[in-house]
Amino acid sequence: MNTQILCGIIKAQINPLYFRVSGETVVWLDGNGIPDENSIYKTTENIAIVQDVIDNYAIYEAEYLAQKEIDDSNAEIIRQISEIDLKRIRPLVDGDMKYLEIYNNQITELRALLK
Repeated sequence: MNTQILCGIIKAQINPLYFRVSGETVVWLDGNGIPDENSIYKTTENIAIVQDVIDNYAIYEAEYLAQKEIDDSNAEIIRQISEIDLKRIRPLVDGDMKYLEIYNNQITELRALLK
């Protein structure tokens, strides 16, 4: 089990301020981030979530890695969209609809490339 992936899967369901992963063990934290065996975050529900993730790790790992691959491949496109989006501010303020439309079309084309 990869600790980083295990932590990523769990933190998708439980606030990462509530726990720490050490190897295959989840350490529950108090409100100050200190390990606490009697943590208020060590609820029946959170324990069940962790147990489900551990029991079904292979399935969750495959989903996690597939999503990471998609996110990684989309990162450059999203960066380009953000850059163009910032360029839209001036035409929007100036009411220059011609340039605004050009930028909007560029963003639409890039969004179509997202997986």
